[in-house]
Amino acid sequence: MKQVQDEKNKIRKENGLTQNFPIPADLATNSGSSLDPDINLDSALLQVKRVAKARHLPEDAVRQLVLQDVKEPWLLGRKACQCVGIESDFGSPFKKIY
Repeated sequence: MKQVQDEKNKIRKENGLTQNFPIPADLATNSGSSLDPDINLDSALLQVKRVAKARHLPEDAVRQLVLQDVKEPWLLGRKACQCVGIESDFGSPFKKIY
């Protein structure tokens, strides 16, 4: 439990969130392989600001990429975002958009 709480606190700090901001479970826990290509849509959207800043890109552009890679339904009826697809979008195809 402490490890999960520590991970939640780390995510809050990295993303500039308040101490009581709810963190989606898939961000605070690892899968058995730690190689899952998909994450909950809420988890992806929560990280848009941080990713945009790190990549020196407009937040709206990163959010657009997240939303165009949404798959539904996902685990327990939740929408998912394909992180591997988004990562590849940061290459030359992304530069053509902006």
